Amino acid sequence: MLGASTALGGLLAGCSPAETSVASDSPNLSEGQYSFEIAPDPVPEDKIVETVEADVVIVGAGLAGTFAAVAAAEEGASVVVLQKSSQPVTHGIGFCVFDAGVQRANGNVYDLKVWTQYFTEESYGYGNQPYIESIIYNSGRAIDMLMKYAEQKGESFGTVMATPNSTMCVFDCPEVTNGYSRVPNMVNKLVSVAEELGAEYRYSTPAVQLETEEGRVVAVIAKSGSEYIRAKASKGVILATGDIGNDPEMVAKYAPFCQGLPNTYMPQDNTGDGHKMALWIGARMFKGPFSQAIHYDPSPLPEGDAPFSGSPYLAVNALGIRYQNEDLDYPVIANLNCQQPGNLRWQIIDKTFTEYWSDFGTRMARDHGFEFTTNEEALETCLENGAILKAESLDELAANMGFEGKAKDTLFATIKRYNELCDAGVDEDFGKNPEYLVKTAVKEPPFYSIKRSAAPLALLDGVYATEKMEAYDTEMSVIPGLYVTGNVAHGMFNVDYTLDPGGISCGRALSSGYIAGKAVVNALPDYKSYYQDVAGESTAVNPGVQMVMEY
Repeated sequence: MLGASTALGGLLAGCSPAETSVASDSPNLSEGQYSFEIAPDPVPEDKIVETVEADVVIVGAGLAGTFAAVAAAEEGASVVVLQKSSQPVTHGIGFCVFDAGVQRANGNVYDLKVWTQYFTEESYGYGNQPYIESIIYNSGRAIDMLMKYAEQKGESFGTVMATPNSTMCVFDCPEVTNGYSRVPNMVNKLVSVAEELGAEYRYSTPAVQLETEEGRVVAVIAKSGSEYIRAKASKGVILATGDIGNDPEMVAKYAPFCQGLPNTYMPQDNTGDGHKMALWIGARMFKGPFSQAIHYDPSPLPEGDAPFSGSPYLAVNALGIRYQNEDLDYPVIANLNCQQPGNLRWQIIDKTFTEYWSDFGTRMARDHGFEFTTNEEALETCLENGAILKAESLDELAANMGFEGKAKDTLFATIKRYNELCDAGVDEDFGKNPEYLVKTAVKEPPFYSIKRSAAPLALLDGVYATEKMEAYDTEMSVIPGLYVTGNVAHGMFNVDYTLDPGGISCGRALSSGYIAGKAVVNALPDYKSYYQDVAGESTAVNPGVQMVMEY
């Protein structure tokens, strides 16, 4: 039996990256400066064994990079894509877009002026309104581009499905097995389109430096094995390298709240490579804090995902203390979790688990979640793999949770107090919805415990950009030949990533990739000319409607 302190130590030792300290005694670093802020020496010419030439060089083969590759290649541009991993890498379940053809066909219409204003206000002044407007207005065109190829290639390619009365879309194809596999399969399909259009993908070839001539970005130096290549770009370079989450120094500087937390992005290639290369040539970086998307799903715990991470069951920390109203929005729950001892939280449920598990509304993660297809499947799988533990008594419940001594006594007192509140129908401690109190009391066995740990999945910020995704320098002048997309760019979010509407991270990535791919070859149309004004407010999908995410 493990005590709470032992359990805490195990998690911290096994999951958390080392804290980063700044070496102020280094001859190359100023006081408070981080090593990544110092540009490396240029790669020696004799180490560069190959030069390739293209109109457009894209760094990164994820969601943004792939949309950029197709957008540029279909205009006849020659495209080279440099990818750090051995395959395309992306994550996502669905994507928030506006005014796509599949949405119009489904009866959804959008007032894009209203949505631009909404995201501008939601960013609390951190966002850049022209950038936000471009993302929103172009997102539908990006999906129209995808659907053009889907219709050409037929059912085996897949299709985009629009959710009624929502901004959410999901991709479906024969290879989709669960929610997590939707966006990765969409990217794989689009990579094949880009290659058919002539784009050349070079895998296991991480970019390390940008080259400039007279202030213009003209090439990328990338590593291939123990050697280097130079990829020249006559029209421009597009950075689509993802976020900074697995570079501890960058997290310490730009997202200190997340410092020391495990990062659930896999593979751990998201080390801010594009951010650094842009910074080294004088790009203007948002000083932070970067927008954080802290999630339970996917889980950083070895047991893996468990369902109902957003459901309002009784929850306690590693000391056995109830510390919140559990009926809060998902990011609020996760952020509070990060501040608990060891970043640990346990949900506790009694025999009524299956009776009420569908009664808690449509907020995020109040059901089987992204890995499973039904509540029943999720429960059965997680009981088998230990993500959910079942107990026939409160003593066994405490043992399953690793609680003994004071932590166990506190846990029992917390359960007793919570049941008294449930009986009274009023949560005097934290104000939980009375309707949920009776459905979450912990009275009769079997009892269930679900261990949780919250972790940043993405840090969504970076270099200042124009509405064409052109990178700005420190004087807010455009850096010729350089474009930033997806999580390499600043301009959309507040400190906390918004979950309403869901999927806007993926929506921003694919839209920004499309924009950059068209803009770099001077083929970006007047995006406002596509937009059809809404005929009557009552027909529009507007902010404030609870968005339902389809897995």
